[in-house]
Amino acid sequence: MKKGLIKLNVFFISLICLITLVNVKSFAEETKIVDTEYATYQEDERIITEELGYGIEHIKTTAISTAKRCNNTSDTLNSPQVVNILSVPSSQNVRVVNYTYPSNNGWAKQTLSKLVEYFEATNPGWAVVAGVNGDFYDWKAHDKALPYHTTGSTVSDGEVLRAIESKSIGYTNNGTANSFLYTDQMTFTDYHVLTIYDNNGEVLKTYPVDKLNEAPAAGELSILYTYRSNVHTDDDGIADTYEQHDITTPNTNSYIIENPIRCLPTDMPQIYGKGTISKINQIVKLTFGQFAIVTDNEEIKSYLEIGTTVRVQKEVTGEMAACDQIMAVGSTLIEDGIVSVDNSDGMRQDRHPRTCIGVKEDGTLMFFVIDGRQLDNNMYGMTQDEQGAMMKYYDCYVGFNNDGGGSSTFGVRNENGEFVIMNSPSDGEERTNSNALLIVVPELKLTTSNLEDDSIMLSYGTLSKGIEIQNLMVTLNGVTKKMETNEFVFEGLTPSTNYELTYTYDILYNGMKTSNVGRTQTFTTGKVPPKVQNASFDIANQNVVVKYNITDENNLASFGMINYNNGLAFIDDFSQTSTNIALDELTNFQINISIDYTVGSTPNRNNRLVVDVLWFPSQIDLTNYSQAKVDEILDIVKEVNNQLSTATKDETLASIDMANKKITTISTIIDEYKDNKINQLLANIMGKKYNKTNQERVDEIIAKAKVDINNCITLAEIDEVYNNSLEELSKVKTKGCNSNAVAIFFAMASMILIAKTILKKHL
Repeated sequence: MKKGLIKLNVFFISLICLITLVNVKSFAEETKIVDTEYATYQEDERIITEELGYGIEHIKTTAISTAKRCNNTSDTLNSPQVVNILSVPSSQNVRVVNYTYPSNNGWAKQTLSKLVEYFEATNPGWAVVAGVNGDFYDWKAHDKALPYHTTGSTVSDGEVLRAIESKSIGYTNNGTANSFLYTDQMTFTDYHVLTIYDNNGEVLKTYPVDKLNEAPAAGELSILYTYRSNVHTDDDGIADTYEQHDITTPNTNSYIIENPIRCLPTDMPQIYGKGTISKINQIVKLTFGQFAIVTDNEEIKSYLEIGTTVRVQKEVTGEMAACDQIMAVGSTLIEDGIVSVDNSDGMRQDRHPRTCIGVKEDGTLMFFVIDGRQLDNNMYGMTQDEQGAMMKYYDCYVGFNNDGGGSSTFGVRNENGEFVIMNSPSDGEERTNSNALLIVVPELKLTTSNLEDDSIMLSYGTLSKGIEIQNLMVTLNGVTKKMETNEFVFEGLTPSTNYELTYTYDILYNGMKTSNVGRTQTFTTGKVPPKVQNASFDIANQNVVVKYNITDENNLASFGMINYNNGLAFIDDFSQTSTNIALDELTNFQINISIDYTVGSTPNRNNRLVVDVLWFPSQIDLTNYSQAKVDEILDIVKEVNNQLSTATKDETLASIDMANKKITTISTIIDEYKDNKINQLLANIMGKKYNKTNQERVDEIIAKAKVDINNCITLAEIDEVYNNSLEELSKVKTKGCNSNAVAIFFAMASMILIAKTILKKHL
């Protein structure tokens, strides 16, 4: 029995040990830790794990890190962190774009949200799935000559905006495992390159630039541009102001770009400039942001004319030339899978909010934003040692530090199609940055606009190069229509009604065709809007009298105005029907009435109703004319109104005077009715013969009838005069029929004779 108990005890002990080992193994698997020389990192709890489509994954996690060397936070052990992570597979349908706000003559800062909004508005066919802030930049505008620029090299869609020999990363966006490239030092051509485009935006020709801001020798090509140099008044290393160097173009062999798409001039000397030629062979003092081409080379000149688009920039050389997106970076955090411990941008041992970028060996791109400077929210921020440990944790084999601090921003497109910021920027709100890395995919986003009570405008702009849309079908509450063009008005909607918009389409990019379902949108049509009816003007007593009838059954209007060349007149009361403007205030008769109102839709929007005010003679009532005469009058009025947009005041007044004279010769219905009744009276006596006395009486009746009828103002009065006159005429005896007694006498005599004959026969 003791042996049995011993065996049972051994069994239970073994079972307990097995369970313990299993639990230990399970615990070990759940508590993966990366422990490097100067830092540790481990996940705590994943708050969000979501697929964003196209294989892109977003993770938001709490984590624990340790900084074994740290300058600015005493509690460096087991520090809580909040990290947003984006995993992006290398795919032909997914691009990384180094995006900057396209200011025409410098750099402009914008929040990540605004950069996303502007990118999608100007790149139809592409949608932003996610994005992070980009390079370090001149955020305090220390560079007075060209403030807010990125610190290092910047290439966006092949446009070399800033050619600096900096440590940089690049994206070929070719869908291979090697789509991510990096270098410790960018290289560029020693010279600038002029690119000339055809009308379709395709490269037509390229030529090396021989000189900048110097007169070219025979056959050479020179670029001229006004630029600025920083001026330092003390030794703090920060410019206090700038000095501008104005350049003037010669009057021969010069091609001037006055309004560039973008121009970034510097005194390095270096320039990025792109725009359309607007002047040729003119002496022009170039303002900052303008540039010009100067050459006597006949081959080059043969491609240059007003309206030609050109670009001047340095070109990337070396392996990085394969990248269409390039951005400078800071410290190397991990390389060849080994966490770096000494390659630093000077902030390795400081804890800050951080943004960093890495790549796995299979080409998967990794984007990280770590919140910091918010200890009360368990957001400590990281040193660069901790960043390296974190990147190792997520299997990056190479990774780099981006701009951090208040710039660190991370956003994704949510299921409702809204771009939302997922991290907690340490400034308390999004900081404006000079660039951002956007993750974009080929996707059609329909824009709804001009929402009215019974219609909505659907559009997507001109598609980006390389994108093609087919079979776009739009459905609103069960009604499906095909959009054949990029702009379409869906009509026949019901006011104040909720609608759900859905659409399907095929999209072609890089030879790949994908069938997509667009994001569902909802809206409510507006209420019946205000109306302006019978808007016209006429001249009276040296005043322009503007007449109108405004209806606003839903009280949507805020205010109204009558707009004319030298001013405006407010319509304070919509029940009023006319406004006087002194004639001497006008130089022409281009007048309109505008009514500002809210549509009453969801989403609501403001709108403006604009109605042209046209001339119409105020004394004319078209109901007094037959249709043929109405058409004749309207043709005369139309002739005047067709000239309003080009004629001067005096010319219009002369046209109105002539038109009024023509209209006064046109007979009204009353006039025609009068003539008709007079003619009927004349027809009544036609062929009848009267003796002299009776003829005079008839003439008297007709003459009086003409006078009385012409004095009538209504059809009823005319009828009364006509009938009375007709009765008077019937009383006048015609010639040869002076007495009815004669006729009666002969009739009675005949009857007596007949009667006598009958009696005689019977007797």
